[in-house]
Amino acid sequence: MSAGIRKLVICGGGIESYTLAHRLKKHFSDSLSITLIESGNVSEPACVSVPPAAVNFFTSQGVSEDVLVGEAGGLYRTAVLLKSVNQGKDFYLPFSPPGFMLHARDFQHFYVWAHKKGLAHSYDEFSLSSMSAKRLKFLPASKDAGSLLSTLNHGYTLDVTRLKDYLRSKFQSMGGSIVDGEVSSVSLDADGCIACLDVHGIDDSSVVGDFYIDCSGEDNSNLSSALNASFLSERKSLPVDSIIRSVSSCSGSYRPFSSISLQGAGYIIEQSAQYKKQSDFVYNSGELSDEEAVNLFSEYMRTPPSDLKKLSGQSKRRNQFWVKNCIFMGASSGFLQDPFMGTYSLSQSSILRFISLFPSAKESAPLAEEYNRLTHLEYDCVVDFHSLLFRVFGLKSANARSDSFLGEAVSDRLKSRVDMFNHTGRVPFREGDPISQDLWVSTLLGSGLVPRAYDILVEGIEPKWIADQLKKMFQMIDGASAKMPYLKDYIAQGSAV
Repeated sequence: MSAGIRKLVICGGGIESYTLAHRLKKHFSDSLSITLIESGNVSEPACVSVPPAAVNFFTSQGVSEDVLVGEAGGLYRTAVLLKSVNQGKDFYLPFSPPGFMLHARDFQHFYVWAHKKGLAHSYDEFSLSSMSAKRLKFLPASKDAGSLLSTLNHGYTLDVTRLKDYLRSKFQSMGGSIVDGEVSSVSLDADGCIACLDVHGIDDSSVVGDFYIDCSGEDNSNLSSALNASFLSERKSLPVDSIIRSVSSCSGSYRPFSSISLQGAGYIIEQSAQYKKQSDFVYNSGELSDEEAVNLFSEYMRTPPSDLKKLSGQSKRRNQFWVKNCIFMGASSGFLQDPFMGTYSLSQSSILRFISLFPSAKESAPLAEEYNRLTHLEYDCVVDFHSLLFRVFGLKSANARSDSFLGEAVSDRLKSRVDMFNHTGRVPFREGDPISQDLWVSTLLGSGLVPRAYDILVEGIEPKWIADQLKKMFQMIDGASAKMPYLKDYIAQGSAV
């Protein structure tokens, strides 16, 4: 623990603030005094979905799966359903890699070889995560490395209010301090660092810290204005800027997946925890008026327009996330649409990054530079992946070239990745990428983009042997998923199946 940073102040009050506060208090214990200024003006979703990396994050935070799915009312998530993504067919984007390596070669090369020879099965039918999701079934990964069930991965869809209440209670029980109020002004010292925050709504006139983290959201801009922290627009790569949201109670039909579907000039993202369902219609206001969007979504949801909430959804990120003695994290760091990995998932990795780079003084330019570099690399990869997800719905032919559905309004990074896949059947690794190469491959193959080539060594293997192996794989995965319990039954039995 650094001798220079003894008092840390968090501005916010939402799920990201309490996830951060709880994690830091768990890690630093009494060596770091943490005060959270709890604003009542933080807008947040009803549900958030997180990928498999969240399992380790929560475990290391001391939050068990029994808490997440029990007390906090979350649901396990093993796939993302892409509705009518390829020639009208649904595709379950799996959290577990499809198939198995053969002759030390990745499975996708054998799949592409077989696909070109008329294989009937979809790529997701070789994933136990996808097949179980289709059947609304679930089991956690087996600890037996020789078991097919050991290949399983899962994330969660979390009930924001329930999880926040749990983390808030735990943070207080560990000695964390909570101050109710709104930051009214920011005082800077001679070096341009934050010296203190004036808070409206409490007896004390100011809150003083050595370091500050802003999770209050893009609209609560006092710290941002004081430090002249600006945003970069992602409008070019993610051409949507508005959201219509519906939140409803769940009917008891548990689904171990979230879903994305094309609707008019926008996309509908649906995710469910045990007691809440959140549906977002994400669209481009330049192509669809707000009134048209509300009416379209209202008809789709069979919900009165008065029950829908209009939100800003402009995709952007900070030019610099760490400025002086302040980090902008969570909703304050920017906003990305959430088809797979949204702001909450990014805040979890930001928390771990901050802990690994924890400063020894108020201002540390080298650490800030490295934090900003790594965070931008992560954002680059997530923006590219979301950009790909938004565009695969426009793919009309399984033999279409990569640039026929990507168009021009994407990054050169994404174009090079898709071109590499199209020519070799591989997706190149990028530093800072939180999206696994298996997920990139699954998304591209699931969208119908079959690469022109595959590993040349596949051609040297007996065709009948490959066909037999693929048949056995499918039968094993299909049989194993059929025997799994339904997700609802697994949860009802206290996760003790």
